[in-house]
Amino acid sequence: MVNRRSRLLTRGVAGLALLFGVATVAAGASVLAGRDTGYVVYRLLLIFNTAMGVAYAAAAVLIWRNLPRGRLAAAVILALNLA
Repeated sequence: MVNRRSRLLTRGVAGLALLFGVATVAAGASVLAGRDTGYVVYRLLLIFNTAMGVAYAAAAVLIWRNLPRGRLAAAVILALNLA
């Protein structure tokens, strides 16, 4: 029972990470393609955030397939965001 619950939780977290990554890439790509946001956009920050969206999606796949590697990917993402 605990193992099944843990697996469901892990897959739920992976699914949320994937949704967040896809949303981040979609929003960033649309602005990079020229959509007017109505406010000042710092292009370098936008590029970083869009690239991080790809990293979120990749980490989600790793979490789904191999939890230890997924944890490492999440830690790297955290470190990059803090830097």
